[in-house]
Amino acid sequence: MEKERKGCLIMIIAIIVMAICIYIGLKQEWLFLKNIGFMSSGLMGSYVGDNYLNKESRTPKSHWKWYILFALIFTGILTWIEKTYL
Repeated sequence: MEKERKGCLIMIIAIIVMAICIYIGLKQEWLFLKNIGFMSSGLMGSYVGDNYLNKESRTPKSHWKWYILFALIFTGILTWIEKTYL
């Protein structure tokens, strides 16, 4: 039970930080900060669900660095597309 509460607390803090990133990104027109706020919320939800709420299978810690790297690269590509073509 304590582990689930810790996971929920981490997720609430992450949502607050990501909302601040999105707000600053929209106000200052920093597309990458806005997009990373959107992208990292899904990644953080997956992390908390896998490590704190899931009882059976867990993704190894070493795999999360690749997921984070992929999210940053994907966010950069989406930001470039948004800035160039939209």
